[in-house]
Amino acid sequence: MEIETERLLLRPVDRADVDAIAQVIFGDPKVVGILAHNTKDPADARDVAERWVRLMGRGSDMWSDGGMGLFALVPNDGDGALAGVSGFFMERDEN
Repeated sequence: MEIETERLLLRPVDRADVDAIAQVIFGDPKVVGILAHNTKDPADARDVAERWVRLMGRGSDMWSDGGMGLFALVPNDGDGALAGVSGFFMERDEN
């Protein structure tokens, strides 16, 4: 599922977004400061970004089973670079 407006494209994140998520989200101290992730080391940032994409990205169980997940926010007026992410996460309990 993709949603496009005059200024913004929202699309499910995928493996190609891992490095951008690591840099834009987990590489920004202001953002990381409000998240429950310790990503001061760039390698940790990439690991967490890969986990997010695996759990909430295109093709994940979250999208296929629940119709929700993580969207890449991409401005239409630029070079297609990821500006951020937004979406829904549902904690799954085995019970």
